[in-house]
Amino acid sequence: MRGLRVSPELRKNGTGVGLGKASCRRAIFVLLAPLLLYGVALNPYFLPSQYDDILYYYGAKSLAESGSYQFNGLYITDWPPVLPALLAIFFLAGLESVWVAKSLILLFAGLGLLLTYRLFEREGRPHPLTIGLLFALLPSSFTMGTRIMAEWPYIAISFLFLILLDLLNGRKRGIPFAVLTGCVLGLASLTRWAGVFLGVAVLAQVFTKIKSGRGISGLRLALPEMVVALTGACLFGLWRAKIALELLAGTAELSENWGSLEAIFYFDPVAQLNLFNDLFFGGLNIVQYFGVENHPITFILVLPVLITIAGMVSHFRSKGLRPADWYVFTTLIVLTFYYEIKLTRYLLPIAPFLLSYLFTGIALIARTLKVKADIWSAWPFKAALAAWMVMLVALDGYGLIYGNTDKTHSGLCVLASPNAKSFYAGEWRDLYRICHFMREDPTPGPVAVVGGTEGIGKYILAFSGRPYEGFPPQGQARFVIARNPPEVSEDTQKAFGLVEVKRSQTFTLYRVAPAVLSGI
Repeated sequence: MRGLRVSPELRKNGTGVGLGKASCRRAIFVLLAPLLLYGVALNPYFLPSQYDDILYYYGAKSLAESGSYQFNGLYITDWPPVLPALLAIFFLAGLESVWVAKSLILLFAGLGLLLTYRLFEREGRPHPLTIGLLFALLPSSFTMGTRIMAEWPYIAISFLFLILLDLLNGRKRGIPFAVLTGCVLGLASLTRWAGVFLGVAVLAQVFTKIKSGRGISGLRLALPEMVVALTGACLFGLWRAKIALELLAGTAELSENWGSLEAIFYFDPVAQLNLFNDLFFGGLNIVQYFGVENHPITFILVLPVLITIAGMVSHFRSKGLRPADWYVFTTLIVLTFYYEIKLTRYLLPIAPFLLSYLFTGIALIARTLKVKADIWSAWPFKAALAAWMVMLVALDGYGLIYGNTDKTHSGLCVLASPNAKSFYAGEWRDLYRICHFMREDPTPGPVAVVGGTEGIGKYILAFSGRPYEGFPPQGQARFVIARNPPEVSEDTQKAFGLVEVKRSQTFTLYRVAPAVLSGI
């Protein structure tokens, strides 16, 4: 990769962990080395509790088979279409497989890391290789790199966009280049809806150019950025218009994300700090594993977050502010108040910037304490950095071999979990076994879910291959599934001719009698 250069600072100071005068090839090797962990963690299973993988996979399958982006008979509105569209290309070529889908995510992870390094080196941010390496080892990075999720594709596309936007800020480029950059902006927003925040970086560059010029000349300077914003907005607007038409036609449901707005009314700053800490250190997993959720010692884990905030404030007061920083700031503000439940995951695309602010904050503290030596050459800092990396590898390795701390699944590696029944744990294993029973049944028909389809409905479709609906059944349901203790009374069982065919500790499966089924 000829465009990837080792920065002068890297040649001089290394990464802070002794790489010294690393060649370009060695820098790339170090940066991509964590992907070995990602590769070993690939498996053919959908992770429990978080069903985004299922929506992306079956949305892609629907695109490949019918050309319509649907799941369970309804148009998908909450999951943007770029990743499913890419997967559909492989599915059309006869490569429909969870393995293929996860391998594509792995490739995007590698591309995302290279583009992260390239942008940071181009913008002159210190120690891009160290930041890239830490970024790759973060537990959230590792998890998203082993699932069918849009995080890594979005990271790659968003950093590509920021590089192209920076190129617009250099020598004069034509409108075609601006349109290309705008298309990448549109792709980013159609990969993760948070991509609309990239528009703030465009606006920041527009204002900078207008300020540098005078009157009409300033507007002329900013014309390419205006074209970028317009192109990106048009692409995103087309997608939203398509959703509106589907809603009007009754072939789609309203977004599930509106419930996240309630986080505005019960904002908890301490909880938010813990979520930031979870991004950096997998802190929630650590305290849960050791059972010290409410122990005062957990406050220590919040200190790096406070240092990051101090570093961010210091950076925004400096002369090195870039348009990308305004994108980061906007993302932080909106998601912190709006998306608490998914904050760790949604902050992942800006994690490299947050790591950069963390190191800026550490340098700020060193200057305040009048430490004369360069912190990157000081052995305590090197030791702390090495310990952090070792801890991150250990956390990733734990998930690889043993699974998650919630005990919903076993190790990600297929050697640790050679089949689905050994991979899923607890109620998810029960659900998988019952769904496997339905998959083996030759009689077609959907599954009626007692107590609502939210959450488990999507897994029922993935595990059993059958569509699902609410209870009572609408006329075609072959099975009814209910949680234990049974929510289906004896009178209801008689009314619908339900016959218990399988029971686990968590679920009970009923078969709908054919005679009753025909009369519904």
